[in-house]
Amino acid sequence: MAQIGVCRFTKFHTTLIISGDLAKGRREQFYNGRPLLRYPSSPVENANWTNKWKGPNSLQRIYDADQLPFALKSTELDFLTLLEDGYRPPIAFKSWAHLENWCSTQPELVSVKVGRRFENSTRYLTGKVRIPSNNGSLFYSQLWVRASYSLYRKAMLEVIKESEDFDHPLPTHNVDHMVSKSWLEKYWGKDAVVNVVFSEKRINQRVGSLIETRLPSPSFGTTSVSLNAISLAKLFYDNDQDSSDINEILQEAFSRFLVSPEIDQMLNDIGRELLPGFCRQRK
Repeated sequence: MAQIGVCRFTKFHTTLIISGDLAKGRREQFYNGRPLLRYPSSPVENANWTNKWKGPNSLQRIYDADQLPFALKSTELDFLTLLEDGYRPPIAFKSWAHLENWCSTQPELVSVKVGRRFENSTRYLTGKVRIPSNNGSLFYSQLWVRASYSLYRKAMLEVIKESEDFDHPLPTHNVDHMVSKSWLEKYWGKDAVVNVVFSEKRINQRVGSLIETRLPSPSFGTTSVSLNAISLAKLFYDNDQDSSDINEILQEAFSRFLVSPEIDQMLNDIGRELLPGFCRQRK
């Protein structure tokens, strides 16, 4: 019988450490063949590696998902599982008040302060998100920040340091706004708040520069942005060829999801918001 996991209690939250055959199968499906990066194990190794990190093709890669902090995997799995269950979580709000309204519909979700940082700058949401379609709930742990907050990278590193005792540099990854700061401030001002995540630097910069500006202006009265094709591309696209074809990028990113008519339809709807006529191709 598969073990679901072991709870690890920390200052920030209870982390579910997934183990056993059930989780192993899901992770292998998700990470199979993907060259993941391990972090330096000492200051000396860090110095040696930093000298080699001069470009996207010189990275030291190994195939070992366990060498990355759990936060990188759990972020991807949060969105993967929520979307596969038919729910598009929000990734930005017009203000903290609008985020709080959403949280009020999620009784299993807790807002936690990040260190000594003010709650009007950062909040860590952890717990479970309810799925309206089946009355179930799924794990969710995400950092939210005010769009104008400049120390969001340090806040994210503080979260993984306190929750996982992980205190290594991650020069291969960016801490990225799920919706661009410039878009948020243009339409909603400095009070807008946004989910921030780790994204592999090479992919984030490539995909971001290609499609991030394609997010349309919000319609009148809109106060939130749901998980969209741009954020999914930055999270799940993984191809060393660095394609400039938006359809190809979305096909590759969406291939990480399970296959079913319901999931296909949801991904097609998301893809068509960015690329009219998009249709997921099953691999």
